[in-house]
Amino acid sequence: GLWPKVASLFPEAAAWLDSPDDDGDYRFLAAMNDDGEFLGASVIEIGTLYFGPLAGVPAGFLANIEVLGPHRRQGIGKSLLRAILQLAWDCGCESVRSTVDYDNVPAISLYRSQGLGFLPEEDPDAAEKDLCYSIVAIKPERIAEGYGTKEGNLSE
Repeated sequence: GLWPKVASLFPEAAAWLDSPDDDGDYRFLAAMNDDGEFLGASVIEIGTLYFGPLAGVPAGFLANIEVLGPHRRQGIGKSLLRAILQLAWDCGCESVRSTVDYDNVPAISLYRSQGLGFLPEEDPDAAEKDLCYSIVAIKPERIAEGYGTKEGNLSE
């Protein structure tokens, strides 16, 4: 079946579920072609932020997008990203966050092509420097309302 293929790509997220039918915090999407061939998948954790001015606001954490080797660079990752963002918006999320390693050029290119914002994850006092960006997507309706602008209110 499909579930073992998806779960094999994301064993840590799948381990949090009691079963493939569990309606927990994780949501999985699979990409298939017209012949039913499994091409890749994505997983997002749906929850709320626990800190800062947006504490309690529904948010998603994009755990990963994985496209199987022979199917890469064909727009499947872009389709999975768009679908996982729409799923987050449909679940009431106001933002989706993730991280991406500085050297993961394909993922950086994908996220930038879809308008996600990037911030370096660097703490000058950290003993070991992080080597990734924090990335964020804001619900389009919130952006249209002025969210994140000087005129918009970040805490609403």
